[in-house]
Amino acid sequence: MSERQLKQLQTQIIDCQKCSRLVSYLEKIKQEHPGWWCRPVPLLLGANTQILIVGLAPSKTGANQYGRMFTGDQSAHFLYRVLYKAGLANQAQSLHEDDGLQLTGASMTAVARCAPPQNKLTAHEIKNCLPYLKQEIDCLSQLKCFVALGRIAHDGILEVLQFSKKMYPFAHGKAHQLNQNQWILFDAYHPSPQNVNTGRLTEKMLLQVFENARYYAASGRLK
Repeated sequence: MSERQLKQLQTQIIDCQKCSRLVSYLEKIKQEHPGWWCRPVPLLLGANTQILIVGLAPSKTGANQYGRMFTGDQSAHFLYRVLYKAGLANQAQSLHEDDGLQLTGASMTAVARCAPPQNKLTAHEIKNCLPYLKQEIDCLSQLKCFVALGRIAHDGILEVLQFSKKMYPFAHGKAHQLNQNQWILFDAYHPSPQNVNTGRLTEKMLLQVFENARYYAASGRLK
């Protein structure tokens, strides 16, 4: 797909109303906060994308407020400190949509594009959204690897690429070689406050994953 087709796809994602529960929830938030985005959140496209970072879904007060993946919440603050250290972002903060943030070598998306009530999606809602992920992958011609932030993102990537979840179980720090085209799926715990505040995920742990992904993207080899 061309860059023009990718832009058309992002417009389609923003306008999506497939999931009535999520549409109603976002409309209610919009009434309470008229200045918020409160729509499906599109891909955050970086320059020369070789790594696709995949999360779960926008948070209510983060991406749902600003219209940009991993922006303005605690998960974003943690994640971008790591991406900056890994050389994939030009700054260590993601505060709002006009803060000058740029990604290089990576783009960021999610298996679901709408903030769900209580941060919980149904299986049907994820299934409705996964075709957008597949189309984005098809658009990114230089793509070499994925970083899945959490098991649901891991499972979503495997599903759209038609690989067995049993053959490739999620495990933080694991690198899965998916096919003869040399796609690699790197697993990481999601940078949620629950994982970070309990010490399950540290900056050092997540940085290692992104450094491994960047090394593979540059060399075609695993460390």
